[in-house]
Amino acid sequence: MLNSGPSGFYNAPVSKAILLSCGASSILFSVLNWKTQVSLDVAAVFSKLQVWRLITSQVFFISPGELLFGILLVYYFRLFERQLGSVKFANFTFVTMVTAIVMQISMFVIFPSYIKSPSPGPYSFIFACFVQFYFDVPATYRFKVCGMTTSDKLFTYILGVQLLFSNVPSSFVSGLCGVLSGMAYRSDALKLNKFRFPTIVSNFCRRFILPLLQSPQRTGAQRNPIALPVNNSRQTDAQNLISAFHQQQQLPNRRLNARDLYPPMPDSHGLPTAAPSENAIEMLTSMGFSREQVVQALRQANNDVELATNLLLDR
Repeated sequence: MLNSGPSGFYNAPVSKAILLSCGASSILFSVLNWKTQVSLDVAAVFSKLQVWRLITSQVFFISPGELLFGILLVYYFRLFERQLGSVKFANFTFVTMVTAIVMQISMFVIFPSYIKSPSPGPYSFIFACFVQFYFDVPATYRFKVCGMTTSDKLFTYILGVQLLFSNVPSSFVSGLCGVLSGMAYRSDALKLNKFRFPTIVSNFCRRFILPLLQSPQRTGAQRNPIALPVNNSRQTDAQNLISAFHQQQQLPNRRLNARDLYPPMPDSHGLPTAAPSENAIEMLTSMGFSREQVVQALRQANNDVELATNLLLDR
């Protein structure tokens, strides 16, 4: 239900860092009984200058239920990092968290009698991701519940609702600020999506932090020892690849595409089908699948992207 491509954190080091820091901090602060000292207390931030609360309040959950739902959603939303790339995803995470903190402080200043302290945890990141999830992730399949048509996205929304109402009204305030920060990030008028970390920061993280968070790629055999049935055409594909390579050497200005490497295959009626489009291949490989797996699935699905996605996710 919450399958977002290949398992693990391959090509998702930022998501891995968020999940590990959130889990470790939640356990540590609970054992040491530091929850009240590290939560976002706006009055303490301004009167006692306890600025660290702005950071620590974003990295731990106050209850086991929130921790469970939170880490499940963080793990699932790693699909956005695979689509955007780790650098852009890190920018998104930072901007939405800072924007949500500003909103939380503003709500406290405007409504001091009703809003005391928002629930700690990466609510801003999770619910900002829900905004991207709503607009950018298509439904894989649809079904009916009590006569109403819904999709597989329903199960992700259910986890979000559980987290949103886990500690009302504080959790609702934190979740609302996350949704608003996600919408602000998508707004072209505010231009928050133009933010980039300074080059020196990016280079430092890429050199010293990224190697600690990288996860190895898991092969298709590791994910599922029972592979999909395939046509016995590996040798033909290899020959086509070699032939296309030689053509590229002879015609350097000509760019190879999927039609060159993967010629049309006959369908069930014996008629040739169109070669997989580059757009479909790029979209599915961005989810973490290898190009060979994507082309194989598109061939089996007769270039139906939705069906090919189901085949890849069922591996």
